[in-house]
Amino acid sequence: MSVYIDTAALKSNFRALSALAPDKSIYCVLKSNAYGHGLVPCLSALLEEARENRKAPSHFALASQEEALSFLSLLKKRFRELPLRPVLLLLSPPIQNPAPLLFHPAFPLVDVRFSLSSYRDASFLSGYIEKEKKRGALPKDFSLSAEIKVETGMHRLGISSTEEMLSLFTLPHLRIKGIYSHFGAANDPASPRTSLQCVAFSRFKTALAEKHIFLSSHLSASAGFFRFGCLGLDGARIGLALYGVSPLPTSLFTLPSLFRPVKKVTAEVLAIGEADKGEYIGYGITPLCRTTRYAVLNIGYAQGIPQSALYARVCWQGHKVALIGSVCMEKCFADIGALPVKVGDTFVFFGEEAGDTEAFANACGISPYPLLASSPL
Repeated sequence: MSVYIDTAALKSNFRALSALAPDKSIYCVLKSNAYGHGLVPCLSALLEEARENRKAPSHFALASQEEALSFLSLLKKRFRELPLRPVLLLLSPPIQNPAPLLFHPAFPLVDVRFSLSSYRDASFLSGYIEKEKKRGALPKDFSLSAEIKVETGMHRLGISSTEEMLSLFTLPHLRIKGIYSHFGAANDPASPRTSLQCVAFSRFKTALAEKHIFLSSHLSASAGFFRFGCLGLDGARIGLALYGVSPLPTSLFTLPSLFRPVKKVTAEVLAIGEADKGEYIGYGITPLCRTTRYAVLNIGYAQGIPQSALYARVCWQGHKVALIGSVCMEKCFADIGALPVKVGDTFVFFGEEAGDTEAFANACGISPYPLLASSPL
């Protein structure tokens, strides 16, 4: 199998997103190894965009400290390419030892913002900074940037009351710059949850405004962005669409044609075979209903192709054919009929053209998110 990452498509997708939301902050979500696309190549491409585009990428979102350290190390080499000091939002709660991040030589070059999803998170960070100041490791005027994650109905992480949220502002050494939440059903137009979450988010913002506290705010991710835009807020966090894949069902929405998939997954033909009617292919539990000519491909569930991909369609030289038999750990089978397929030929599973990643995921009965994140580089 082979995985191809089209960084030119990534940059083009960012430009398209920026054009849809001028004067808004587009957070490029690079968590989980850039959705399985590779953090380093994707970040490198987005930093290159800073030399070419007036509205260069300047807001990023990551999940872990390990990813943030990779971000800082790469940024240190490329910092001069950025016209603005980049914002880096860490989406996960703070870990117990943020020292490697705080004392990284590139930390001062970035506006690193920790997510505060509880008073406990905020108190830990405030206390940690206090301790480091007392031992002289940090200057007395140092403060840590943060954004507040509020719970609006997804019931994952977030501060659930306005009282708890306001209590964060009593803690020293923290400079709170933003407030955000996350939709749980933005891809479902029939769900009332999205409007209820908007109301809940407005309640938090109103409580802040009554205290004359005005922060940067963002609520939409990819699905919400294409349904509602930024909802009058300051920005949006874009993951799946940045990689050229629609976050919404094709019956509801198709990405504009200028968006291109960034990841392409292919497999090579290891062997050609033929099985008679009534026989089984691989671990298949359903006998063949006809004599079938098939190709054995060097990809399986260990490479991120789900076992539910049986009967999903893959492409050989413009011809779409179905997977049959079973998806094994490192192999699967394609029904090639009379096509002149040869050993060594290449089949494309997804990512060659707009919409085919979504179509393949749909045929597997999953969303594109796990499909992209689980196919290794």
